[in-house]
Amino acid sequence: MWVLEGSVIYGILKKLFSYYGHSGTRKFFAAFAMCCRNSRTAGFFRAVGRCRYFYRYSFIARSAAFIRKGFNRLYSWLDRLVLGMSGLLCKWSDGSLLCGLFRFVARASKERIFPLAAPVFGMGYFVGRLLFNRLRIRDVVFLSLMFSAAAVLFADREKLKKYFRESWFYKLYLLVLE
Repeated sequence: MWVLEGSVIYGILKKLFSYYGHSGTRKFFAAFAMCCRNSRTAGFFRAVGRCRYFYRYSFIARSAAFIRKGFNRLYSWLDRLVLGMSGLLCKWSDGSLLCGLFRFVARASKERIFPLAAPVFGMGYFVGRLLFNRLRIRDVVFLSLMFSAAAVLFADREKLKKYFRESWFYKLYLLVLE
């Protein structure tokens, strides 16, 4: 925490708050808020808001209740529809490409081959740009970054921790925190 207190941004914010605390703007807004709280108009709105009769039978309350009933009917209809079709959805999902993709992702995460997703995504993006004749240098760089990310994710975590702890960035981070 002392690192933040010594920073320039913290010092600037602290000065701004102290200047605002003693400024005429704060005093004006405080007086304006007190006048609004104690005015007859605000008292009228509070009195009308406390009276349930005005609220319950107002046009806005009836409109909101009508819209709420409509959404409740729509959601209940959709719920019954999905529950009714759940048996068919299970049967249809066997031949679905999208459900197969989700099953592959779940299996890949269990078998620790999930880092293959980055290069597969990169190749799909590359092929898509190639098919639409919009291939640029940045797309090739993006594909190489995807393969690099997969290589890093496939690497042994213990070796990565060791390399990280011996890096200059980690040593610099420790120096800043001490």
